[in-house]
Amino acid sequence: MTEMEVEVELDTEIVTPKIPIDKINIGKRFREELGDIKALAESIRDVGLIHPIVVDINNQLIAGRRRLAAFEHLERKEIPVTIINIEDIQKAEIAENVERKDFICSEMVAVKRYLEPELVATAEERMKEGKPSSKLDKGRTDEKIAKYVGVGKTTLRKAETIVEAAEDDPEKWGELIDEVDSDETSINAAFKKIQAQDRAEAKAALARTGKTKAHIKKQDCKEFLNELDDKSVDLLLTDPPYYTDIDDIESFVDSWLDLALSKIKDTGQAYIFIGAYAKELKTYLNALENGEGKRFGEPQILVWTYKNTIGPKPKTQYKRNWNAILYLRGPKAPDLNCIELVEQYSVQEFSAPDARHEVKYHKWQKPIDLAKRLITQGSDEASFIIDPFAGSGTFLLASSELGRKNLGVDEDDEVIKKAVERGCMIDN
Repeated sequence: MTEMEVEVELDTEIVTPKIPIDKINIGKRFREELGDIKALAESIRDVGLIHPIVVDINNQLIAGRRRLAAFEHLERKEIPVTIINIEDIQKAEIAENVERKDFICSEMVAVKRYLEPELVATAEERMKEGKPSSKLDKGRTDEKIAKYVGVGKTTLRKAETIVEAAEDDPEKWGELIDEVDSDETSINAAFKKIQAQDRAEAKAALARTGKTKAHIKKQDCKEFLNELDDKSVDLLLTDPPYYTDIDDIESFVDSWLDLALSKIKDTGQAYIFIGAYAKELKTYLNALENGEGKRFGEPQILVWTYKNTIGPKPKTQYKRNWNAILYLRGPKAPDLNCIELVEQYSVQEFSAPDARHEVKYHKWQKPIDLAKRLITQGSDEASFIIDPFAGSGTFLLASSELGRKNLGVDEDDEVIKKAVERGCMIDN
């Protein structure tokens, strides 16, 4: 290899053009509130400008208003730019080998907003004049722009959704667009997060307007249970704190279990979720051998298992991917309402709520479809269901969706706030 060849090879890095800052036309498209420019300027001073600003051939700013302000704060005279030439796109001259840095999410959308009106107008004018279309003009405008910014059409549309969400509700989504622009979160993951939130809000609106509401209130578990008449409840469906979350499991179980069982009718039933820990299982099973537990006979241990969450890998134990559910039947309880035999298996598999695909409101949140199955099997539409450890309201919402009267309590203001966000009503 000659010295000349070496020199050429070393000179193949992307060279980003620079233009004088005072030559850039900002226009009126950009918001006046630019946030913490000083912090951004310090970052640029320390690590450099990762993404050039975007301008057109007339130096009209398309994207990068905050980066431009940061350079001004640093008293720089020039700034690196990516130059958009709309004529190249109109002529289908989108070179695959154009050497420039990739556009970040907000820039993709800014470029699309800049280019789209001109491309649409040009296409309409060609149609009016009856001119034959070029090979690229036959495609859709958004396909042209997506190709220019280096992504697929679907990805560009997802980017638009993210930017529009941040513009419509900066408090909720402003940080998300920053995460995407800084490559902390992918466009696809951010888009899924917004979709999940939209679905959650739609479900909450439906719960608030449904015929049967989900009711929750802030109250101590024992105080709540003491207010209920004995043998007035058709179904106890609850998920109390686990062995790992309390100091003394035996004292805790003694404080509420017998009292709760006393409120269940002889025709009633109960499902109590507990952790997959030997001491916790032993404590509950021992407690059910005495007092009110005798009225329900020997409990059956059901299992909810899931395989969609991973977490840290244990070194000395097997991975716990299940919860026990203690199933209790009053002496006069009716038969289980099970249509399919597979729904009556003592081991039920449902995916755990997963923040990667849906809004997750609580770390121990249970699948609402599992709750609905248990409610369907252990109650009817005339039933009254209680949850003395309601958390974010999953069991109450499932009850209301199935038309069951319900009431739950919790002492934590934050989880009650989440329950209300999901569609529960505060009961006074």
